[in-house]
Amino acid sequence: MSYSTVPSTELLCFLSVHPTITNLLLHGVENPPEMPPERLAILPNLVSISVDPLWLPTILSNNRVELSDAAANFQDQHHHLQSIVVHTDLRVMRWEQYDYDFFDVALRTVVDLPAGKGIALRLRLMSTDGAFDWIAKQAQMGPTQSLLGQISSVHTISIETSRHSPDPRILTTIVDFVKLLRGVHHVELDSYHNLAPAFTPAKLKELAKTCPKMQTIRYAYSFGRPPHLVHLRGIDGSSEPAFLDGK
Repeated sequence: MSYSTVPSTELLCFLSVHPTITNLLLHGVENPPEMPPERLAILPNLVSISVDPLWLPTILSNNRVELSDAAANFQDQHHHLQSIVVHTDLRVMRWEQYDYDFFDVALRTVVDLPAGKGIALRLRLMSTDGAFDWIAKQAQMGPTQSLLGQISSVHTISIETSRHSPDPRILTTIVDFVKLLRGVHHVELDSYHNLAPAFTPAKLKELAKTCPKMQTIRYAYSFGRPPHLVHLRGIDGSSEPAFLDGK
């Protein structure tokens, strides 16, 4: 559902009475209410969810009923979940300013998911105004303060930025940003800017040491160009990072 004028409270009520929904695409709709009308278990059978950032905690965290062991109940509600996509609000034009702190709200919900779930997480930073500043802020915070450094439920993370007005400053920040993802196995970067100069052999060795769980980094830019794929642990028993272009 996208660009809907249905009030968010009515939308929540609709979702609460359709627990068999397994795939949810919800973009460009009214922001969720600050206080949901009822603490109902919403979509406990979700396999994939694609939403604006403020809707992610509303959908997933609303499954926390008031029990003495609320955290365990929260974990049990999402054992089917495999894919999460968080997208900038489609009601905001790509050239308009967007408050990327909303993504921190969504990431807090991801951090609360149980470790080892193997979820694929995609962050789509489609508004050009503010995307680089958010990435740079996360990198500056480091893995102990940034929520990205606390994620343990994600196996693969994809970061996509708009192809409109790509910011060349990303080259000075992207490696430190990737260092945050210590609990992730596979990283995919679609930045629409050539990131190859940033991932030098020395930087890749540093990443391999800093992020012991990370296995591959895939980075691509522009349509029609083959992506770069790097195996941080090498191939065929080698300890050197291996580049596989065009894969």
